Amino acid sequence: MKVLILGANGYLGPHVVKALEGEHELLITDIKAPAAPTRHEFRLADITDLDQVTRAAEGQDAILNLAVLRGH
Repeated sequence: MKVLILGANGYLGPHVVKALEGEHELLITDIKAPAAPTRHEFRLADITDLDQVTRAAEGQDAILNLAVLRGH
């Protein structure tokens, strides 16, 4: 199954990636690049930009939203 993970570099993201990576094809996204290299496809995506989220979601079977909107 193809799974899009929004907010993959946050607090929960790395744990979810590790739990799913053996069973699924992952597309991970965040507003910043991962600190360490990843074997999964990564895209920069801001969840406040509908076009970026829509493009990332194309062809995916499931979407996990782990992203958080923080105030200034």
